[in-house]
Amino acid sequence: MKRRYTPRNMAFDRRSHAFGCWAGAGLLVVIAAAVLFNLPLSHSLWISCLLLAGARILQSNASKSMIAAKRADTGAEGEDQVAKVLHMLSNDWQVRRNFFAEYLGDIDFVLQSPTGRSFTLEVKAHKGTVLSDFDGIFRRVGNKMLPFEKNFLHTANDQAAYVRRELKCNDVVPVLVFTRADIRTTSRCLEGVHLVTSNELIKFLDEQTQVSERKTKAEGRTAPKRRSFSGRK
Repeated sequence: MKRRYTPRNMAFDRRSHAFGCWAGAGLLVVIAAAVLFNLPLSHSLWISCLLLAGARILQSNASKSMIAAKRADTGAEGEDQVAKVLHMLSNDWQVRRNFFAEYLGDIDFVLQSPTGRSFTLEVKAHKGTVLSDFDGIFRRVGNKMLPFEKNFLHTANDQAAYVRRELKCNDVVPVLVFTRADIRTTSRCLEGVHLVTSNELIKFLDEQTQVSERKTKAEGRTAPKRRSFSGRK
């Protein structure tokens, strides 16, 4: 069985990598000292310098891994926050956390409403204010304009497409949920992806479900059959 690559798993892996790098750096320093004191200076000096340079590279990699681990922890805390919000939904909703999605890794949350409309939630714990332009979304932190590390709109659409195939459900709404940022985009729906804060999430889901229900009644159809994916997890 494949290991699910959740934010907490990512944080653990990155910390393990950091500790391994630190251990390797320490070992290289010890070896460099032993070489310096046990070989002729003409040979030991450049060998020790190479070993110490390697130790410095490992130390730098360890620091970067610890920063990445902290980011993963923040992401996991954001998911936990959204999970608590989703407990406000009625038991008629199906909620699945860390839905495995093969080449996409995992989807933070997949929801299915009582009317059959499904949602993919991609949770982001970045700080600042989310803004948009012709190239997509970015954020403002203080006076700095910062790009996101990847195109979250494309990611959200890819996740929705995957769920459509897996659950054989045409009505899947991709959603980006920001837990620590304000949203000041030109529209709250960009490239088919809805942008909401965690505080707005329940209201948004209720409104979307009502829209789906009205549309179904107006077209004289019955609600689509719900696909089970093991309920709340």
